[in-house]
Amino acid sequence: MGRPSKRSRTVNLVPVVVEALADAQVLPTDFRTLLKLALPTVLNTNKAERHAYENEVVDQAEKALASVQAALEQKHADALKVQNAVIAPAEHQKRMAAKTDAEARLGGLLVKFPALKEAQNVARKAVHDAQSALKSAQRDAAASEKDLQAYADKKTTLSEFLVNELATLQMGSSASAAGKQTVNKLCKLGKEYSLDSTLLRTFPLTCKKEPSARTEFENMMFTSLRDAIYRQIAGLTQKIAQLEPNNADNLTTVAVAKDSLEKAEAAFTAASGELSSTQGAYREIEKEIKKADDVLSAIWTDMKQACDAQDNLASDIRNFTDIILATFQQLKEKAPEPEPAEEPEPAEAVEPTETAEAAEAAAPPVVVDTA
Repeated sequence: MGRPSKRSRTVNLVPVVVEALADAQVLPTDFRTLLKLALPTVLNTNKAERHAYENEVVDQAEKALASVQAALEQKHADALKVQNAVIAPAEHQKRMAAKTDAEARLGGLLVKFPALKEAQNVARKAVHDAQSALKSAQRDAAASEKDLQAYADKKTTLSEFLVNELATLQMGSSASAAGKQTVNKLCKLGKEYSLDSTLLRTFPLTCKKEPSARTEFENMMFTSLRDAIYRQIAGLTQKIAQLEPNNADNLTTVAVAKDSLEKAEAAFTAASGELSSTQGAYREIEKEIKKADDVLSAIWTDMKQACDAQDNLASDIRNFTDIILATFQQLKEKAPEPEPAEEPEPAEAVEPTETAEAAEAAAPPVVVDTA
């Protein structure tokens, strides 16, 4: 058999260092890329054979490892601080206090609800009463306004009849269709206002005559009718004067009722808003209590997670220090591998038969005791 080829007795440790730097997020991306590309060749080169730029790559890698180590140690310090805070008795007391405080505030709101609901009910009733009062005032005002308007319309009708139709009849006759309508209107008004019945019966006959053909008595009928209408107008004026103050009072009552209703509605809105706001705050505190209870219940899980995180980072630091940094120092001082020792030549094989004969010849004779 031929002699086996020489093999390196060392393991390739370069990827251990390169991967640690390539995965280090604390380093800039382009710098990690540079190290990933250049470092394998440099670390595989013996220290004595490295060029100046290769030594610079090694120095930069060493600084980068120091930065990675510092970042790991800072993360571990932060994790240790978190762990100590979570496992401290004060953390449990703080979580318990948060829940207790929320429950106390919830109880404080709970006792307010009866008074707030009562205030809303009172305000609602006030609105209902104000609405009823306004409707009543509006009815009274409408009735007085209607009465006042009716007397005003009658006064206007009589005044216009006195100025227009009666004057036309006095200066003309009722022979025309318009004149006949005027006479009929006069008779209707006379009955409505209880004018002299005798005068109303004879007046249509007088109106048929031309003014020049009428007697003095017939002309006096126009004067009597005018005076009667004036008296009716005066009576209506007096009635209107009597109704106007009452109508004004009714209008004032309507205005006051409207103002009262607006204030009652504003008070009801405020009471409802306060109740709604308190109900909203109550629901929010209920959510807060639920959250505080969940946080309190999760304290053991949070402790475990904080401790595990701290332990993992401590393990990462030990691995980084004991393996990665140690490997880098070994590669940094890389020297040529010693030549392996020459293996001895194998001995020639001896035939089995020859070996047995030689052994028999060399053996001493056997002596048999016959005594």
